[in-house]
Amino acid sequence: MTFDTTHWSVVSAIRSEDPDVKRRALNKTCARYWDPIRRTLVRAWGYGPDEAQDLTQTFFMHLIEHRQLEAARRDRGPFRQFLIVMLTHVVINDGKYQRRLKRGGGERLLELDATLAHGRSVLEPINQDTPERIFEQEYAQSVFDRVTRRLEQEWRAAGAGAAFAVLRPYLNHDLPPGGYHELAGSLGVSDEAARSQLRRLQSRFFHLLRKDVAASGVMKEDIDGELRFLAKAWRP
Repeated sequence: MTFDTTHWSVVSAIRSEDPDVKRRALNKTCARYWDPIRRTLVRAWGYGPDEAQDLTQTFFMHLIEHRQLEAARRDRGPFRQFLIVMLTHVVINDGKYQRRLKRGGGERLLELDATLAHGRSVLEPINQDTPERIFEQEYAQSVFDRVTRRLEQEWRAAGAGAAFAVLRPYLNHDLPPGGYHELAGSLGVSDEAARSQLRRLQSRFFHLLRKDVAASGVMKEDIDGELRFLAKAWRP
């Protein structure tokens, strides 16, 4: 059995009687959602990085040991919604979180997560959005980060790493004030060549993004909807 499929087919495999199939499905699910959950604990509930790491591990161990992932069903709503409901229960019952609330620790305005997203180090405000919304943002960000890394690897392998570094800021954002002319100057090419390179980068990005979604858990008929969700949820 391969796992170039969707979340729900992987979740279904968690209920398999074959221990190897079950183990691979569990590993795939945990790997995909580990960082979004850890970062949601930091942003939504004010945990420190080490505490969030520990609680993320506790969370997945809890799901596995109590076989709760097997209860997830496609007709009950998105798998992400299932995870955030289960995570909320774990947080509410976490003694450290309850003690922090009693001490007023939930009032901190900034939290440093030094291990955020494979080396990104930022100061994150404790967001007033709901944990579900924050989790959606973090999940979308993790997908975009993963696809961008793959794209960068391809361009570097083709000897175009320098061009990628110039074009990367405009992958999902507006062009610089000087438009393609300014971009062309940074690349050392003509305006038309700059336009062509950026379009090629964007086209390949969305191809890889669609491929990532198709390999992650969305049924074939739901891929376009998942792409719309990612675009809406992603924090630019």
